[in-house]
Amino acid sequence: MWSSPTFETLMEIDMNNNFLPMLATSWKLADDLSSITLNLRKGVKFHDGSDFNAAVAKWNYDQMIAAKVSLNFTYVTSLML
Repeated sequence: MWSSPTFETLMEIDMNNNFLPMLATSWKLADDLSSITLNLRKGVKFHDGSDFNAAVAKWNYDQMIAAKVSLNFTYVTSLML
């Protein structure tokens, strides 16, 4: 038996490099590819009952960028609510 992590991502990528919705239900890339707007799933709660929202998502990404924990964030320069 295997277990998966107990967290959700904003999106997943399938084997054909297509984005799949997870906590982000939809997204729109800017025409110049300089930004992405995410629409977040409503009604999601953490195990302690606190809300998942844009401020929480931004805080988490800010932490990953500052810690340089992932090469996926080396191109991100800022996040806005």
